[in-house]
Amino acid sequence: MLDGSCPLSMNLGAKAVWRRNRVKILPMFTIVAAIVLTLIVQASAVSINSENASDLDLQIITDQASGTKLGIPRKIVDRGTRTKFGSHWSTPDQKLKIDTMSISDGTSLVQLYTEVIAVRGRLLTNINQVQPNKDRFIINADNKDGSAIYFSAHRKGGTLKVLQIVYSKVPDYYPVALTIYQTFIPFPSTEAVVANFCSADRSNPQNSAYVAANATTANVGEAVAIDWKVSEEKTDRPLYLVVLVSSPTRFLGEGFYALSNSSAGNPRGVSYGIGENRAIFPLSTAFSAHSGVLSVMLYSAGTTRIQWALVQGGECQRIVSQGSLHKITITANRVQVVARNNFSILPPVKIVQAVSAPYKALDYGSWFEIIDGKTDAFVLRRQGYDPTFSPTGRFLIVRNVERERVEVIDLVASKTLGKFDAHEISWTHGDSFMYVLGARDDELTIVQTLRGARDEIDDVAPLNPVAAAGPAHNNADEFAPTIDINPSVSGCLYCSARDEVEFQLSIDDGTVAVYETYAANRGNASDEITVYDLGAHSDAQKYSTSQAGIEKFETDFGMPWPRIDGWDAQDGILTAISEGVPPDTDNNGFGILSRLEVSGNISTLQKQPSVPATSVDLSHPTAEIDFSNVTEVLSLLADKQIPGLKAPRDRRKLAQLQKTLSKIYPNDIAQFGSEDGYGTAALPDPHARTEDTPYKIELTMPGRLVWTWKQGIAQYFLTQSVDAGRNGHTFDFRILRDEAGRLEYSDLKADSTRFRLGADVGDHDEQFELGDVRTEPEAALTESSLVFLAAGRYLLLATKPVASIIVFDLAEWRVRCSIPAPVDGLNIEALAVTEDVSHVIQENRDSTLAVYDCANGQMALRGANYDRELVLLDRNGYYDASDEAADYLEVRIPGISGRHILSQFAGVLRRRGIVEQVLEGKPTLAAPKITAPPRLEMRDNGASKTLAAASDGGLKFVQVYADGQPVDRIDVSGSAAEIYVPEKDLVRGNVTAFAIDASGLVSAPVSLRRVPSGRRVGMAYVVSVGVNAYPLLPAECGDTGKASCNLSLAEADAIRISTAVERSEVYERVIPRVLLGSGATRQTILDELKRVVQSAQPDDTIVLSFAGHGLRIRDHLILALSSTLPEEFAIEATSLPFERISNVIKSAKARVVVLLDVCHAGLSGVASIATNQEAADQLVTDSGASVVIFSASQGAQTSIESSANGGGLFSLAFDRVIDRDRERFDIDGDGVIDASELFFGLKAIVSRESGGFQIPTFKRNLLLGEVALF
Repeated sequence: MLDGSCPLSMNLGAKAVWRRNRVKILPMFTIVAAIVLTLIVQASAVSINSENASDLDLQIITDQASGTKLGIPRKIVDRGTRTKFGSHWSTPDQKLKIDTMSISDGTSLVQLYTEVIAVRGRLLTNINQVQPNKDRFIINADNKDGSAIYFSAHRKGGTLKVLQIVYSKVPDYYPVALTIYQTFIPFPSTEAVVANFCSADRSNPQNSAYVAANATTANVGEAVAIDWKVSEEKTDRPLYLVVLVSSPTRFLGEGFYALSNSSAGNPRGVSYGIGENRAIFPLSTAFSAHSGVLSVMLYSAGTTRIQWALVQGGECQRIVSQGSLHKITITANRVQVVARNNFSILPPVKIVQAVSAPYKALDYGSWFEIIDGKTDAFVLRRQGYDPTFSPTGRFLIVRNVERERVEVIDLVASKTLGKFDAHEISWTHGDSFMYVLGARDDELTIVQTLRGARDEIDDVAPLNPVAAAGPAHNNADEFAPTIDINPSVSGCLYCSARDEVEFQLSIDDGTVAVYETYAANRGNASDEITVYDLGAHSDAQKYSTSQAGIEKFETDFGMPWPRIDGWDAQDGILTAISEGVPPDTDNNGFGILSRLEVSGNISTLQKQPSVPATSVDLSHPTAEIDFSNVTEVLSLLADKQIPGLKAPRDRRKLAQLQKTLSKIYPNDIAQFGSEDGYGTAALPDPHARTEDTPYKIELTMPGRLVWTWKQGIAQYFLTQSVDAGRNGHTFDFRILRDEAGRLEYSDLKADSTRFRLGADVGDHDEQFELGDVRTEPEAALTESSLVFLAAGRYLLLATKPVASIIVFDLAEWRVRCSIPAPVDGLNIEALAVTEDVSHVIQENRDSTLAVYDCANGQMALRGANYDRELVLLDRNGYYDASDEAADYLEVRIPGISGRHILSQFAGVLRRRGIVEQVLEGKPTLAAPKITAPPRLEMRDNGASKTLAAASDGGLKFVQVYADGQPVDRIDVSGSAAEIYVPEKDLVRGNVTAFAIDASGLVSAPVSLRRVPSGRRVGMAYVVSVGVNAYPLLPAECGDTGKASCNLSLAEADAIRISTAVERSEVYERVIPRVLLGSGATRQTILDELKRVVQSAQPDDTIVLSFAGHGLRIRDHLILALSSTLPEEFAIEATSLPFERISNVIKSAKARVVVLLDVCHAGLSGVASIATNQEAADQLVTDSGASVVIFSASQGAQTSIESSANGGGLFSLAFDRVIDRDRERFDIDGDGVIDASELFFGLKAIVSRESGGFQIPTFKRNLLLGEVALF
C-alpha cells in the first residue's frame, strides 16, 4: 500500500477531478528517462489538428506525435515541441508542463508504474490513485521541488499512451491542470462512422413512426407518457427512433437507452439530437421493440419541447420521418421550506466545486451542504463523507460511515440512484452511464443514470411527493431485463471485477457484451459472451465464440462481433476523484453563503399586511442540555450526558469496573479478564445459565464502549460491543442494573426491535449491522454512541456508527421509544424527550432538529436551532418560529432555480400553534396549494444587462431597488418580458430587482452587482450617543441588583463608531456629531436627529448609534440618560423614549442605519432591562422608515465590555469590519462594506470573542436587496 500526502488532484481550486479511462494501459520502459528527454530531444514543431476551444481557454488538439487528443491552453498551444515519445508544452515560467507519450516497446503497465513511483523525492498520496490493472493506472504525487504531478497511463493492445502534467501548486494552475486531464483521450476512435446525409434510398422500405404524448400539462417530476410505434419493415441498415427532450429529465420505459445533453456521441454516426437529452430506440436488432410507452419526468418549470425522428444510421445517414409534439407545460407545485444558517461562522473542512455544473459542496467532515454556486440556493444537506461530483456535475457521490458504501444522488431530480459497495465509480457518455466497481465480490454494476424513477431522497420530504421507485438494481434472475446491469460471475469474495470481467458497451446496437475472464485467468478459457439489453426489454443472450456463434450474433444485431479487450464503452471513461480545497480562512466570507437580498419584508409590494408574529414563547432554556428556546414548546425533560469509557484511553477505569462486574456475575455465566473470538463479547443475561462455556469478557480490550452511573443504591452498566464477521460488524447494546444485589437486564437491540414491530422477530442484527470489512473490532467504532439520562429515569441512547435512537424507561425497565433510522443520525449531538415520553428530539452537529413520534417512529417535526433561534416545521412545510428565526428559513421550489424569499409564502405556510397541534396528535393541515411564483433572470450582455421575467399566471411589473430603496417600477404584461438595463444606469450601489405577477406573487430577487468605481456618493450624517455615568440612579443594577449602574466604556464606544464611519471612503463627506455623558440630553439628541433628518437627501445615509442603558417602563422602551431619575413617574420624563426617536426618523428621505448597544444591565424595582432586540423591533415597527438596525446582542443577552481593549465587543468589532480589517470583510471586493458583510463580520467577531454569550442581530424595514453602507 502506498502512502503519503496530498497530490495533484486535490486543491484544484475546489474543482472535482475526473480521469479519462477509456483506453487500455501502456507498457513501461524507462519513462523517467522519457520525461527528462522531453526537454532535450529535437524541438521540432508539433503537428496538430485543432478544434473549438473548451473551458478555461483551452484548444482541443489531436497530437500527431503521440496519437492522443487533449486540451492545451491557447497561450502555449503553439509552443509545443516534439519529444522522443510524444510532445511537450510548457508555460514561460515553467510552472505548468504537459507531456504526451506513446510507447510500443513491450513495456507493461506494472513496469511503468514501478519506475514512475521510484523517482527520488516523489511522495505519492494514499488517495486518488488507480493501481495498475489491465487497462490503466493513475498517479498523483508531490515532487521534492514543491510541484505536483499527475501521471496517467492507458493500454490498448501492445501500446501505452501517457499524459503527464507537472504544475506548481498555486491556485492559478489548479483548474487549468484539472481541465487538461479531463479532456485527455488517449486512444481517439479511428472506427467512428463518417456519416453523411443522403437522399432517400428507394431500395429500402419506408418505415413509418407514430409518436404522441398523452398530456399537455404536468407537475415537476410527474411522468408524462408518450406512446410510440414504428412499422416493422425490414431494412439492412441500422435504424433508430430518437426522442429529444429540451429540459432536464428522467426517462421511464423499455426498449431504449438514454443519453444526456452532455453526451457528444450518437449511434452509427447519427448526428440528430446531439446536445439534447434523448432516448434512443435501436430498431434493427434481436432485442428491438417496435412499440411501447416512453415516459418522461421533467424537472424544469415552463414549457418543454419534445421532438422525434426516425433516423437511418451508418455511412448514409438520413431522416426517414420526424415530428414535434405539442408543447408540454410543466408546473412547479411543490415547495420545500428549509432551515439554513446564512451567517454561520463554522467553516467547512473543504469546498468541492463541480467542474461543469454550478453545484458546490461544503464539506464539514461528517456532513455536507450542496448549494447552487450561481444563485447560492440551497440544494441538499446530508450526512456523509467525501462528497464529489460526476463529470457533468449532475450527480453527487458521497460515502457513508461504512466507507466502502457510497450513495449516488441525482441533484437535478433529487433522487438517489442507489447505494453501492464501491471501490471506484466511473462515467461515460456525459454521465449517461455509471460503472460501479465493487469493493469486493468481483462486482460490477452498469447503471443507466437517466432511466427509472428511482427513490426519493429522505433528506427533506417534499410536500407532494412523486411516488414510484425504480426497478431493483439487481434482479434475482441474472438474465432478466433490468435497467441496471450486474454482470458479476465468479462470486470470488476479494476479487476485482477489473480482473474478472471485460465488456463492450455499444450504443450502436444498445447492448453490453460481457466476456468472463474469471475462468480464463485460471486456464479455462471462456467459450462464450453474454449480451445484455440496454433497453431492458429482452432477456440476456449467450453467444458461443465459435464461428457459428459469431455468425448468429452478427445476424441478430447487424453488427460485427464485439472485439472485447478490457473495458470499452465507445467513449472515454472518466473516474470520479475529488479532494476539494480548504476554504480561504483569511477571508471570513466562507460562512456567508447568501446575500441579504433574500431577506426582508416584501409585503409592501403585494399591498398585504405583514405576517403577525407567533404567539408561541420559544425562549425558555433547559437546565442540562442546551436546547435553548426549544424547551417550553416541546415540554422537554432536563437531561445530562453520560460519558463513555473506551479502551485503551480509559484502561484503568475499565479495569476497576471489570472487578466490580466480576463480583456481580456468577462464574458459570461470565468470566472477566480474557476474551475469546474475533470481536468483543456482549454482557450476557446474569439470570440465563446455559450448558455452554461461560462468556469471556475483557473490558480493557479495544472495540467496546462502556457507560456506568449510580442513582441511589443502584449502579447501572451499559455496554456496546462489536461482533466482527467476514463481511462486516454487528453491534450489541446491553444494560444491567445492580440494586443491592437485585439484578435487572435488557438486550436493548432485541427489545427495541420488539417494541417497534410488536413481536419477537428473532434476528435483530440487520438494524445494527455495519456492512463493511475492517481488520479489527476497534476500527468499526468510528463514531461513539451517545448516552443521556433524562429526569433521572429515561435513558436516551443514540447508537453509532449504525444510527438509531432508543428511549429506555429505567423505572419500568422497558423500551418506550425506538427510532430505527433517524435522519442524519450519525450527526446527532444531543437527545431530549418530552415529559410524556410521546416524542423524542434529536439535535445534530449542524444545529438541525428532528422530532419523532414514539407511537409510530416517524418524524413529526423538523427544523433548526440556529443562534438560539428556533424554527420548527411539520411534514407539509407549515412552520412556526421565533421572531428572528424566520431569517434562517428559505424556500426551495423544485423546477425553478434560484433562492426564494420566505415572505413570498409566509401567509400560506406560517401557522401559529402548529407545533402544539402536531405534538398533541391533532389532525394535520392538508398540504398547501402553492402556485409557482414568477421567474426572473439576469443576462449579462457585456455593456448592458437584460432582465428576463416569466410567469405562468401573467406578469404585472418589475420593481427595482438600489441600495435597498425603490428606484423604478416597470410595468410589463404577458407570460414573458425582457427589460434592457444599460451598464451606465447601474451607478448607484447594489441594484436588486423583483418580478411581480398578476396575482401578487413575487419572484426570487436578482442582484445586479455594480463594478467598483471608486467614486464617492452622497453624504453620511452620524449621530453617536454614549452615556457612562448615571449619577441619579441607585446602585441597583447588575445580576445581583446591588451593583452601580455606571458604565465604563459606553462613551468610548460612541467615539469609536463615529471615528470609524468618518474614515469610510464611500461618501463624499461625513458629518459627525458625538453626544456624550451629560451633554447627551433628551432635547439635544432630538434636536440633532431632527436636523440630520431634514438635511439628508435620498442619496445620503443617516447613522444613529446608541450606547448605554436601555430600560423598559411598563410597555415603553427608553434610553437612560445622565439626567434619568428612578422614580416611577419621573423616569420616563427624564429619559429618551425610543418612541420619540421613531417619530423623528419616520420622515427621513435617506436611509437610516441604527447601531444599538443598550443592553448592559437591569435596574431593579421601577424599570427592567430593555433588550437590544426590543429596541430594534420598536424602531422598525414605529418608524416606518427605510432603516437597517444592527443590535449588539439578541434576546436577554447583555453587551460585554472589554476593559483590556477599551470598549465593548460590539463597537470594537464594528471598527474592525469597516476600518482596520476592511479588506478582509469586503468579501465581494467591490470596495464597499455591504449590510450582509457588516453583519457577518459583527457576528463572527462578537460571538467568537464572547464564547457565544453575545450574538449580534440584524433587522431591516423597507429596504430590499443588498445595501452598500460603508
